[in-house]
Amino acid sequence: MIKYYLIATIVISCFTSCSSSVEGDVSCEHNSRIIKCTLKTAPVEKDRKIDYYWKSPNSPNDDRRHSNTLVKNNGSVFDGRYRRGRASGTWEITITMDEQEYKTTFTLD
Repeated sequence: MIKYYLIATIVISCFTSCSSSVEGDVSCEHNSRIIKCTLKTAPVEKDRKIDYYWKSPNSPNDDRRHSNTLVKNNGSVFDGRYRRGRASGTWEITITMDEQEYKTTFTLD
């Protein structure tokens, strides 16, 4: 658990450059080590619960559900996974915030 917190803290500090954002802008990027999916939104004056659902193209054993908090006055939040061991194919990502769903896909070769 601490390992994930440290990774998240490092990645946040490396990628924090959010200016104006559009509600529900979802993007995923990946390299040889890490997959990162980010939700960008307009900052508000309250904390918001974010639920991520990663749907594997091949195996439900590789699916993931993860919750995170978008703290007040912040405009982006992300979830990441190590690429090693992830199935090839098209992944579906569903992010739920304030009872609205935002979806995107990405493909691993």
